[in-house]
Amino acid sequence: MVMELKLGDFGLACEVTEPLLAVCGTPTYVAPEILMETGYGLKIDVWAAGIILYILLCGFPPFVSPDNQQEPLFDAILSGVYDFPEPYWNDIGEGVRDLIANMLQSDPDLRFSSEDILDHYWVLNEESR
Repeated sequence: MVMELKLGDFGLACEVTEPLLAVCGTPTYVAPEILMETGYGLKIDVWAAGIILYILLCGFPPFVSPDNQQEPLFDAILSGVYDFPEPYWNDIGEGVRDLIANMLQSDPDLRFSSEDILDHYWVLNEESR
């Protein structure tokens, strides 16, 4: 049985030939380099996909603001500190946690590329599907 998940949002789509500088995106999914306004590239999509994967597995995002305000949310994203809290992650394996950790690297140079994701053992493992 082959299962596929397709996500699409082309509202801000463009061809990336040089670092982008526009501050844009949905706050929960925005990558640190967008907030730092230092320029960003394709790896912001890996960050957003990591956020989505985290939410799909436990039901809430890794970075939140206790009072639902944008500034504390952005501070949390910039800190790069999150966890896999119990009991929500008790039955979720280390393989996908490793994948998420590599997708949510604050430093885009250390963050997985799309190719790295496709080559990750959790993605390649038939039993994880």
